[in-house]
Amino acid sequence: MSKWTDKEVSLLESHFPTTPKKYIAEEILIDRSVGAIDRKATRLGLTKEENFYFKWKLRQEDTPERNKELENFIVGLTAGDGSFINAENGDRCKFTYKIEMNATENREMIREIKDFFECGRVSEYYREEYNRDVIRFVVESIPEIVVNIIPVFERNKIPAEYKRNQYETWKQDLLTYIKYSEDESCKILCEEVIENEC
Repeated sequence: MSKWTDKEVSLLESHFPTTPKKYIAEEILIDRSVGAIDRKATRLGLTKEENFYFKWKLRQEDTPERNKELENFIVGLTAGDGSFINAENGDRCKFTYKIEMNATENREMIREIKDFFECGRVSEYYREEYNRDVIRFVVESIPEIVVNIIPVFERNKIPAEYKRNQYETWKQDLLTYIKYSEDESCKILCEEVIENEC
């Protein structure tokens, strides 16, 4: 392979911290392979910004105005009626995003939220302590959380500080779990969803 030009090095230094290597190889430095980009970045001491993938993904998305309004609504709703849950079971972790509300008044809204995210499931059950039926929207699939849920909360700041801190801790725990987990689905996620950057 030919020697790196000053322009190529400059482009690599500019884009590497915030852009997936695969995208750099396919769209920016098209004469360089992912491996060549990785090796050159290592020699230059270049590193990725924290959470760069999500920041990059957000820059690629053009959110329609209606969806922006719905996103803002969902984020506000999550501040009051949503949860970000991390439950450990031995060497495995279960990550959950959930919105739970009174079923009688909110069936249509919860189903619209599910349609918006294009993932998760909706279920109803009787909650004895409240003496009423409850409807909830739940996402537990790690790939769906990474691709569908997290970008919305990166684009829109949760207004309540407690819930915002809960989200940030949950997100960081999730990314750490994905990066170091031996779970096969997480390995695939690292390779295919996060563009070989884990």
